[in-house]
Amino acid sequence: MKDETLTTPAWIPTVRRLIGVLVPLLYFPLMLRLLGQEDYGLHSMADSVAEFLMLLTFCLGAAFARRLAAGHESADPEGERRYFGLYVKTCAAAGLLILAAGLFVSLRVTGSISSLGEEEREMLKKICLLMTVDAAVFLPFGAWQALIGACGRDGFLQAVGLAVAVVTPCANLAVLFLGWASIGLVSVSIAVNLIVGAAYVLYARKRLGVSPAFAGAGPGHLRQALRSSVLPFLDLCAELLFVPADRLIVGCVLGSLMAAVYNVGAVVSLCLAALCAAAGNRLSPCPEAEELRAMPEKARSALFIRRGRRQFIVLFLFLSLLAVFGRPFLRLWAGEAYAPSWGVALLTFAALALPLLQHTGTELLHALERHRFHIAVLLCPAAVSVLLTLWLVRPWGVLGAAAATFAAHAAGAAAMNVYWHRSLGLDVPSFWKRIGRMCPAPLILAVAAWFGVNALPDMGWPLLLALAAVYAALYLLLAWRFMMNAREREGAAALLRGAWARVTGRAK
Repeated sequence: MKDETLTTPAWIPTVRRLIGVLVPLLYFPLMLRLLGQEDYGLHSMADSVAEFLMLLTFCLGAAFARRLAAGHESADPEGERRYFGLYVKTCAAAGLLILAAGLFVSLRVTGSISSLGEEEREMLKKICLLMTVDAAVFLPFGAWQALIGACGRDGFLQAVGLAVAVVTPCANLAVLFLGWASIGLVSVSIAVNLIVGAAYVLYARKRLGVSPAFAGAGPGHLRQALRSSVLPFLDLCAELLFVPADRLIVGCVLGSLMAAVYNVGAVVSLCLAALCAAAGNRLSPCPEAEELRAMPEKARSALFIRRGRRQFIVLFLFLSLLAVFGRPFLRLWAGEAYAPSWGVALLTFAALALPLLQHTGTELLHALERHRFHIAVLLCPAAVSVLLTLWLVRPWGVLGAAAATFAAHAAGAAAMNVYWHRSLGLDVPSFWKRIGRMCPAPLILAVAAWFGVNALPDMGWPLLLALAAVYAALYLLLAWRFMMNAREREGAAALLRGAWARVTGRAK
């Protein structure tokens, strides 16, 4: 095996992050209008089905990828080839399971959804069949991707990811303009995945000189992978029982139009949560696991409070922007038909904000290898969320589903707060006292802005963006004066000085 590395050019991750921001902002609303609300609702329901089918992989991919990386570092090429062969065979077997389950769901289950018309059921059946084929066929190629990553060729993977991020939206728009609707979108996904998978195989064979050995890796390796994938599998189950399950329930009970409304709100909240997580990590990076384990209880509590305070400043900014400007934004961005998505986005983002606010506690559990309780706490509220959604979705519609998600996350957060305080010794009461003292000034600003915006007539993009910019500036001024302490002001000033230096070219 050739032991070379391919470094990632510095501009590729930056461009990918930029595309990750621009695609939701520019491509997504155009796709909504070209696809239509009914087809988008059916597509989102099929997405949920595909996500549940991926449970049949049992999250073995991550376990195999870690073992491949360890095997590459141990300089045992033949053992790596055998383990790689076992990975490919396992992915192929999981692909066959997904194909069988997807065929059953597509042909037998989708036809029994009473909230959909006959034509909608036929369309949903076709979309689910194509998504099943896509997932089953591409799954074995994931082994080749993991092998390339284990060999240190992140530059190649980043370049392929960048190409996919650029080509896929363009191809999707092309098929939508041709009138192919959801069938065209899934067809594009299948074509792109096949091309990418072929590129992985050719690169591994030609450049790395690696091919799988399908004999020699015993069942013990598979059992080891299964044991290490149990907790990630349970974590994925809990994750799917929130938004994907709610999206599917809304579609089955209320129809494809309401599934589209719910999904747009969920997409907005997930994008905002990702931005908040990235900003929070930038403002206050978390120490490594070894450092967390070595900390005394008081230092852990101080870190828990310090990172939570900084994360709260970011979270409240985005949450209040969504509360004040979310409704007119969605009318302009997605269309009048998606105006009810504002309530869904607000409730689901508030639900996601709870674990984000105290993410340090979750990272501490992983560092101490005590995250089993956390997964159990996730699973119980997730199951309750499904039951609450089934109960609330008929009388309250999409808001009932979003409220169920918020209530379940809040219950899980309360249970985790008790566990962190009693078992890990974190000063949770002091944490919430500090957060409570930060609330009055930004809350007054948000309430005043909400009444002011709602008193205005319908606004266009220029006025909306101008008001949002003014609000954000006022919020940051209030945060500097009333929410930050001296240490936080010093850190914020250092970030501003660093950003200004990079802009003016003075950074070393």
